[in-house]
Amino acid sequence: MATRRSFATHQSADAADTVRAGRAARPRRSLALRLAVASALLALAGARALPAYAEIIDFDPAADVVPDLVTPDERSLLSTATTIDYPYFLSEPNPGGTLSLAFVQTEPVFIDLANGDQTPFDVMPPSFGPGPEGVQFSRLGLRWLDDATLEAMVLRIESHGEDMPPTFSVERVAINAADGTWASEPVPALTDVAQQIQSFSPDLSRALILKPEQGGSMPNSVKITLGATPFTAPDGRSKLPEGLPGVRPANELGVEYLQQAAFTYTVVDAATGDETPLDLHLPADTTAGRIAWRPDGQRLALGTRTMPDWDGDRQRDNTPPAQGLPNLGSINVREALGLVKPEDNPLLTGTAIHILDTTTGQLVKRLQNADFPQGLFSNLQFAPDGQRALLTIVKRSDLDDRTYPTYDYPTGIELDVLDAQFAVARTITGEGLDNLGTSATWVGDTTLIIDRPAELNRLYLSYDVTTGQSTTWWDQPGAAYQSFIRPHGAAMLFTRVDAPPELVAWGDLAADAELPAPENDARLLTEVNPDAGELAAELRTEPVSWTTSNGRRMSGVIVHRAADAWPPAKPGPLVVWQQGGPGGQMTNDYGGSVESPYSVLPHFGLPVFIANAAGRSVQDAQFFGDMAEGRNFGQLDIAQIKEGVESLSRARLVDPRRVGITGCSYGGYFTLQSLRTYPDFYAAGNAQCSLTDLTEEFTFGYTPFIAYLMGRTPFVDPQEYLKDSPFYGTKDITAPSLLFQGTDDFLPVPLMANIHDQLEANGTEVTFLRVEGEGHGFGNPHSQAYAGQLQLEFFRKHLLRELPDLPEPPHGGTIYLPAVVRNFDAAEAPTR
Repeated sequence: MATRRSFATHQSADAADTVRAGRAARPRRSLALRLAVASALLALAGARALPAYAEIIDFDPAADVVPDLVTPDERSLLSTATTIDYPYFLSEPNPGGTLSLAFVQTEPVFIDLANGDQTPFDVMPPSFGPGPEGVQFSRLGLRWLDDATLEAMVLRIESHGEDMPPTFSVERVAINAADGTWASEPVPALTDVAQQIQSFSPDLSRALILKPEQGGSMPNSVKITLGATPFTAPDGRSKLPEGLPGVRPANELGVEYLQQAAFTYTVVDAATGDETPLDLHLPADTTAGRIAWRPDGQRLALGTRTMPDWDGDRQRDNTPPAQGLPNLGSINVREALGLVKPEDNPLLTGTAIHILDTTTGQLVKRLQNADFPQGLFSNLQFAPDGQRALLTIVKRSDLDDRTYPTYDYPTGIELDVLDAQFAVARTITGEGLDNLGTSATWVGDTTLIIDRPAELNRLYLSYDVTTGQSTTWWDQPGAAYQSFIRPHGAAMLFTRVDAPPELVAWGDLAADAELPAPENDARLLTEVNPDAGELAAELRTEPVSWTTSNGRRMSGVIVHRAADAWPPAKPGPLVVWQQGGPGGQMTNDYGGSVESPYSVLPHFGLPVFIANAAGRSVQDAQFFGDMAEGRNFGQLDIAQIKEGVESLSRARLVDPRRVGITGCSYGGYFTLQSLRTYPDFYAAGNAQCSLTDLTEEFTFGYTPFIAYLMGRTPFVDPQEYLKDSPFYGTKDITAPSLLFQGTDDFLPVPLMANIHDQLEANGTEVTFLRVEGEGHGFGNPHSQAYAGQLQLEFFRKHLLRELPDLPEPPHGGTIYLPAVVRNFDAAEAPTR
């Protein structure tokens, strides 16, 4: 067998050896097995060339040194592009729209929303910094008393050693925004119920308490995830703490907790301890769901679901709901396959929203989901005057090959405006309204701001609920991870491909502002990523579009260096990127990691192609549902993106011999399945944290989700599962491959090792970076630094190699796709 240079550069190793980065190589197989593999490959030598190398690199970011694989200047550029800080808001703006509490570069500060000036704390208030030894704090509620005073309710948890249970208490903290000083006082009336607090009224005067019907304490709840997209790679949003205000949910259904005993609620006065029991009695296997107070605190909306025997969060580390793997009798598997009638579906029949009077405890109205069979209740929001409410319904999937609709994996969103009696007064539907990408916010008694996907960007619409008229409110390229909406302005954590995340504000944020906001006057409030921002300003995005063979009009962008002419003088390289999922929206945000390298690779002459295909929430419900329709999974979106690349090649924007592909999680699946399905199309592929074997996933992993995507079990149609699983098509992959995975990934690492071995046996060039202790995606900066160099060198080697020029097209003409819309130029970027 040929000997080759390791990617790690510090040593050479046999092609069948594992390389330990920064340490001596050690054999991975027995001598007999190595000789057998060598003999088999030598027998193939006459038919194909042997690979330059095939290796597994084991890397421990806690112990191993990251080798230098690129020049010092290039490594410095990689470090600058990938070392990103994430500021975020901790509170909504004050009533005057002048201040907000934010977390900037490791500490909380009050930030001026006009100019970004910051007022820090001399001493951290409870829950904003580390507590005394043995004490933890958690914020339960936050409100502005006036423009200068912020008030918080804080849960104090004090440990007393291993043999003693912790004690719980509540403190009220008042913070002066002018000078950062604060004072706290205990709230003794809530001490006995502190552990059971679910929510506070808007004025923090009353707490909602969950109580067991029979007294005592509640047993542990069971986590349930509905509408799941488990094969999602980490992105910028994952860097934000859970529970931040103003963050659009990644999934409108999301995580809920099934209570394992019957329970009820009571409202407790924080000053006196007086209780008002609510007229609500809920059985075991019910979720304590979404909670919404009317602004005056006199009404409370509680969403609940009763789901006996449901196991929506099933994965490898869970105990199956019954003997046998998988449990084909499980209600959530049968529901995903479309085998449950709506009238028998516990998701529909067991879901309700209860509106209660918090002063008397009496039930005012109960909305039964069975009366709204078009989808599942998500939440209810009261208008500021309390005379209207907005009911969000995630619409069921009606797929052609399913006998009955599927509610757990919906295709869109319906917004119902309710009158004072909670009857439907108006229904809002439309393109892009999806449960994984849409939110709506009341900004007045009759006005909503609706935030929805618009291909790679976000579109904000102002909607008048009395007339049904809508106007565009904000349509700038980019994405807001966090936003606080006022009628004539907003504060946001904003980002674009060419701009790392920073806090921005625009318009007039005063709650009672009457003048229209100036258009597009975004002002920069923070500069926590100045070097990365200066580097990112050298990038541009070019819009492209094409029509697929099934008639869909598709669009995306190519990210490239501004210094490189567009259109290019001659066809050049391209890296296709796909996000995790499936589902959700691929957005125009900053991609500074190996999992999302679209704001990194273009700096090195490697443009990146980003486009949403079938199964993403950017067009209509059918576009979203197409992925799970018939036998489309594993095929349709992969073909659509290939057709997009072919259109770019025909337009002579891309050299078809220089196309690579990468992605993590479902993006890793997309990469491997593309290489397997179209073995002569891609020149190189980098698959990361990949879903590889649908039969294994159905059997041991997220059974309901795979059942929904495939529409059948592997026992009924094994050939379809084999066709859609790249694990079983590895023998067809001929493109050089680079594989990344962490040893603690929930997707099985041995499957990726087997793919490596099969590629090696094929004679396909392959390297597998296996990182100790990493999970689904690489979180350690050392892992990112090593993988980033490998990724860069891999694509440069295979996409920038010397090749003869492409022949001119017939008639000598060149066709370019129109550049209809462009991101901000540097001169148009937000300024202070």
